[in-house]
Amino acid sequence: MGAKLLPGILELTKEQGALATFIDKLNRLEKIGALSSAEQWLELREMRNQFAHDYP
Repeated sequence: MGAKLLPGILELTKEQGALATFIDKLNRLEKIGALSSAEQWLELREMRNQFAHDYP
């Protein structure tokens, strides 16, 4: 979701400047009010990655 939806929001809002990294995109989305917390999004993303790569 974050790889497609969040950059799409930035594109729709016509935000200026190149945002090369995912954290830059999260910070810009937080700044414009599209996210309540970039840090919380990163924590949730990390938890998802742990679950997705947990092989029995």
